[in-house]
Amino acid sequence: MRKPFKNSTPDPKFEAFLSALRDRVSEATQEKPTVRCWGRNLLLHEIVAILNGTPSLKSLLPACKMIESLQRIGWIKSIPVEPKGVAAEFFLVDMEAGKEENADSLELLQALRPNGVICYFSAIHYYDLTTQIPTHHHIAWFSSKPGNPSGVANKTAQTKEPTERNPLGVEKFRFQGVPYFLTKRDPSLVAGVQFREVSSRTRLRITTLEQTLLDTLLQPVRSGGEAVIFEAWENAMEQFDPDRMAQHLATIDRTYLDRRVAAMLEVLGTRLESTALKARFDTIQERLKSDPEVLVPLPLLPGFDFPNCNRDWNIQVP
Repeated sequence: MRKPFKNSTPDPKFEAFLSALRDRVSEATQEKPTVRCWGRNLLLHEIVAILNGTPSLKSLLPACKMIESLQRIGWIKSIPVEPKGVAAEFFLVDMEAGKEENADSLELLQALRPNGVICYFSAIHYYDLTTQIPTHHHIAWFSSKPGNPSGVANKTAQTKEPTERNPLGVEKFRFQGVPYFLTKRDPSLVAGVQFREVSSRTRLRITTLEQTLLDTLLQPVRSGGEAVIFEAWENAMEQFDPDRMAQHLATIDRTYLDRRVAAMLEVLGTRLESTALKARFDTIQERLKSDPEVLVPLPLLPGFDFPNCNRDWNIQVP
């Protein structure tokens, strides 16, 4: 893994620094899910920690100059994201990587927000639920502000000119022409998150398959749109765990989401038999019969119009 020095004699202090850095980037952890792909600021933080933690190394170059030295000897290489800038500068830290090798799209996404959760279209792609190539990627951070619990848009008086927002979120950069978004999410709507190990140096913090399906009924645009969503649900029917889906729905506890899931499964002709999910739907239907005012009409996918109605759940469907 060690790259030779060119036209110079190795500096023992620099060699000691390289050894310390190698130890820090050898294995992924929960706090550092990818140690192969780094944002500039976090890599600087690691370098500073090494220099400050070892008195004999304090005389070495400043951390920013160390990055330049690491690039010169081939220990790290810049990942070509656009636009360039300190806030969007990433490095592949892989001494054995080939000259043309680059970071994986989801690995780079995790490096954007190491404590974030990969979701929406990116998660659909990870689970091979679609044949479509992602046109955007998302990683989420959690807000402490609760979301709208009803699933119905709130109508409030406008006090000023509305600002135009990208419905996909905040674009941070583009890689190979694909935009990468950082998005804020309500943690009460995300019940299923897990780590998936890609290699000893890369883990992905990502929504479970079941949560990924639920997210399509919460944020369909960010999940790739109508065609991707129906393909994802159809492909997931052989993989998804109804009991885990029931657990996620119980944790989230939004009746409008239960109704949409039940209607989607009926559209797909999926029979649940005797599962926790079926029991949950039966209980909810009994409750709705006693309180029909709760059964306001909703589209299967928020923001999309459909011509038919599932009367059991009062959901507009294709």
